[in-house]
Amino acid sequence: MRLVLRSTVDEVSTLPRVPTVAALAASPDSCSAELLPRRPEPAAELFPGATSRHGGEVPAPPWWSETEGYIGQLDAFKLTDVLLFPAWGVVVTPAGDVMRLTMEEAAYATPDLSGLPHAVRHGGDTVLDLPDDVPRVERALLTMPFGARMNYGHFVLDALSSLAALDATGLFAAHPVLVPPLKPWQARHFALMGAAPLVTAAPVVRVGELVYTGAVHHFLHNPNFNYRDLRARQLAALAPTGDGPRRLYLSRGRRDRRPMRSEARLVAALRRAGFAAVDTGRMSVDRQMALFAGAEAVVGAAGAAFANALYCRPGTAVVEIMPRGMENHWVQPLCRIGGLHHAAWFCGAEERDPAHPEQGMRFDVDVGRFLDFAFAEPPLAGTRHSASLARRVGLRLGLAR
Repeated sequence: MRLVLRSTVDEVSTLPRVPTVAALAASPDSCSAELLPRRPEPAAELFPGATSRHGGEVPAPPWWSETEGYIGQLDAFKLTDVLLFPAWGVVVTPAGDVMRLTMEEAAYATPDLSGLPHAVRHGGDTVLDLPDDVPRVERALLTMPFGARMNYGHFVLDALSSLAALDATGLFAAHPVLVPPLKPWQARHFALMGAAPLVTAAPVVRVGELVYTGAVHHFLHNPNFNYRDLRARQLAALAPTGDGPRRLYLSRGRRDRRPMRSEARLVAALRRAGFAAVDTGRMSVDRQMALFAGAEAVVGAAGAAFANALYCRPGTAVVEIMPRGMENHWVQPLCRIGGLHHAAWFCGAEERDPAHPEQGMRFDVDVGRFLDFAFAEPPLAGTRHSASLARRVGLRLGLAR
């Protein structure tokens, strides 16, 4: 079967709208519905108890805001008789239309979608040359966009939060989550959700009834309160004991493609204030979640490890160093939804590839200025030297080593 990819279809404006998710679940036809509403209120009203501030050695980007809420609407979509490319998260109709939200992340790797399995370029078109034996499932949920295959943040905050939102409706128990082969850490995350995904190595699958949400398109940039449901479900399953260090510095280890020149000096100063340097990339999912659940403060440079701030308890301080080119606003709303105290420190960077600043940049921070900023607000205020003082007293009394 040959299928020419014709156009990109916007689900929100094209699919028939039904009034509720229950109506969507009951409908025999393709349709869409609001799953979670947009919240336009300012941040101070949406997130009482949470705070946001910034400082730095360079100005904040012009889009940075500490007053906007960033709580976006989350829609649910149902499509009938479609092709799903599980490893890519891309959905194609029998007419060759590509559903826009499902292909946005895949388009970073293959803008014309010619990188999809069974796809070729022919006469300026992308054409699918499909085998006759494409497997079929009657019902499925799609929650894993392309970025969730590799990126911890996209997996937790896009894929898992989407599943949490759909599960909360109680309407899709007969729809298994269809996923490509999982890494052990991904499988563990699903297990902590109480989910048993339908794993397939098939490059493409026909699905009789497919349900997914707008979270497949960078949900972490405009999230909603389903983050709280995800946190509650996973921590209830994990039941962390809280026996780890209370103050965490997120080290990227020797694999760091964005080295900080002054990191050794920063880590030494933070250790004197009671911080432990942790490399979450070498830890199990359970250990990562438990560390963040027990932390009172987390400091580090921008990166996917901050997705674990989802598991922090309200009142935790999260201090994020953002070099030029790595500025983001996904950690800030994540912290606000969790009732945390987020602080952003902006600094310059030397970019080797401006088109891909996340690869190969180097940066530095003014350690003294940064520490003054980080320790200016609760729960760190007034504690910058307390740990080192306690250690010195302990040494004199023979209580510390």
